[in-house]
Amino acid sequence: MRPRYRYSAIAMAVVLACALAAMAEPTPSPSDETSDWLKFVPGDAHFYVELRDLASIRRQFQRLGIWTTVRDLTERTGSGATTQPWQRTTEEYLHLSSETAIHFFLGRRTALIATESGQWQNGVILAELLKGSDLRPWLRRWRANSLTDEGPVHRYELPGGILLAVADRTLAFGPAGDPEGLWGRTVLLLAGRRGPTLAGRSEFAALRSRLSASYPVVLYVVWPEHDPTAIQGCTRLLAGASVTESGITCELRGQRAAHEEAEPPLNVSVLRMLPASTVAVRAGSFDFDQLTDGAQGKVSPKDKTLLTLFLQGSFEDEKSSDETIADLGPGCVVVLGQDRPKETPGFDMPAVTAICQTRGGAIYVQRLDRTIQFLARLLARLTLPPEKTTEPISVEVTECEGVPLHHLRIGPILSARAGLTFLDGVDVCWALLDERLVLSSSLAQAEEIVRAARGKATTLADSSDVKELLPAADESSQVVEWWFARGSVVADMVSTWLAYLERKQPEAMRPEWWQEWASERLVRRTPLGIGLATDPNDPHRAVVKEVAGRSLAMRFLKVGDIVVGAAGSPLTTSQPAQEVADRYADRGDARVFPMQIIRGGRTMALRIPVPPTQELDLQGFDPVRSLKQLMTLSSHARTATVWRYAIAPDRFDARIQIHWEPVKTPTSQPAPKSPVPSTKRRPPGQLSLPTTAPHR
Repeated sequence: MRPRYRYSAIAMAVVLACALAAMAEPTPSPSDETSDWLKFVPGDAHFYVELRDLASIRRQFQRLGIWTTVRDLTERTGSGATTQPWQRTTEEYLHLSSETAIHFFLGRRTALIATESGQWQNGVILAELLKGSDLRPWLRRWRANSLTDEGPVHRYELPGGILLAVADRTLAFGPAGDPEGLWGRTVLLLAGRRGPTLAGRSEFAALRSRLSASYPVVLYVVWPEHDPTAIQGCTRLLAGASVTESGITCELRGQRAAHEEAEPPLNVSVLRMLPASTVAVRAGSFDFDQLTDGAQGKVSPKDKTLLTLFLQGSFEDEKSSDETIADLGPGCVVVLGQDRPKETPGFDMPAVTAICQTRGGAIYVQRLDRTIQFLARLLARLTLPPEKTTEPISVEVTECEGVPLHHLRIGPILSARAGLTFLDGVDVCWALLDERLVLSSSLAQAEEIVRAARGKATTLADSSDVKELLPAADESSQVVEWWFARGSVVADMVSTWLAYLERKQPEAMRPEWWQEWASERLVRRTPLGIGLATDPNDPHRAVVKEVAGRSLAMRFLKVGDIVVGAAGSPLTTSQPAQEVADRYADRGDARVFPMQIIRGGRTMALRIPVPPTQELDLQGFDPVRSLKQLMTLSSHARTATVWRYAIAPDRFDARIQIHWEPVKTPTSQPAPKSPVPSTKRRPPGQLSLPTTAPHR
């Protein structure tokens, strides 16, 4: 299984857990043992997702206008195909589209079992019928071939080799051939045979006991240690979710193999002072030391970040840039707002501000004065014509509510360099606010943050739709990360970007444009780094005109060398420079690029070490489509909030709450607002969660 399919499965699981939940409130666990499908799930299953009342989900999401988008996201793979092999088989042989399957088989209750998250296409699907007799006409239509019964379980082979087991009203569909034997083990459990089950695994039971209620959607995933696709480094994760007409509630409980270092709790006072116009927030800890881990071999010197460059400058004190960065954090709040550039009407420019703890005080502002001014002047010299570079580029200081704001209008330089007019109004700003460093891409947003902090503007704590979402006083000691976004505002902002793109560069609305763009960027990451021109004495040879300082061929080629062959073959076309470039681009897995040259009348064979071509599957790479999907989903979310808690160093605990925008009705009366989560809290030391879901 290639990595992209594994990632696609995880993405699908998250969508299913957080979105495709039944329209019901969390209820106590059913007393009827037969209703617990976990006793039918083999113990070696590392991926399990169960949904109740999928038909109601579909109606709810159709009412919101997002069902098609959600279905498209869950059916799309990393390769861009819009259906999976399992789905293609069922459509081809069983005449079951996803809509038909939901209507007749999956609408009441369904589950997917797989041995690994990346192997879900070989998984088993459980379904529940209203009546066992409802299956008879379908068995006739499919011309099902009866297999030997397993006790009370009837077994069939369907067209295309699809396997089906029937135990009263419970169905178990399996892939042709049952390659992992998962369907066979599930059938034995359905028949009442003894065997290890997921319900009997202590690891699963421990996570299950940490959920505050029994949810209509349950997702369970197991990852190997150090798996890069694992959420927050978890080796196991259990999620429970529900959807109502007001929104989505989701709990996530995970187990980590390695004990994470203790994280400091959020400073909720910083969140409460943010402007009410804030579009999105990420608040938590950030390890600034990782930016300077070159000494430990984690980051090479050539990979120093832009932040390091900012803080290097021409220091007048003894502190190094590494020590300066170490004085930042760990608390960091990133705020997203929006500017509307006068130069580009109708375009919502995102404004990003970072508010970081600092032990450096005012010295940061002084250093940023020097470094940002230096970088702006350097960028101007590299971008603007000579007559423009004589204009002064200097830091200005203005005061807002007693706070000096240092800023520099770098927008015209960025606009000229990128050819994007909406960048013209960018005015970077930095300041010290209550012993915190504020670094913003917008002077206007920095001013708004200062006014809100000084009580001169409405804050998030004053906003009726946000104040109840801020971490409460009795849980603030446990909340270590908080994400918040106004979905409909994000959707509106993205729509202005797409409108601008369609006006200014309509060809970029096509996926082919982006695929070509990505291919070019990939090639540029590992260039051969030589400049060639056609040899005036022979049109089938190329002369080396330049060897870049960081060229892979720097130790092998010299200016004036004549290239007569590349990649093991002589040059044959009348465009030898392009021929060399094409052969290098097509080198595949080769780690050596052979070249034949003539130097000083002597023929030489060179073997230049090169990295292999990086594989990039661009089929289905379509950022515009992704932005449109983001718009569709976000436009219906009035607010989306994530709380992450620090309960124990080896645990991952989080809560997600999405409130829908009220759906417009044909009546003149406004639709009622979605109520906020219950403020009832658990005793100190326990994870705070809503005790009830929003009312319908």
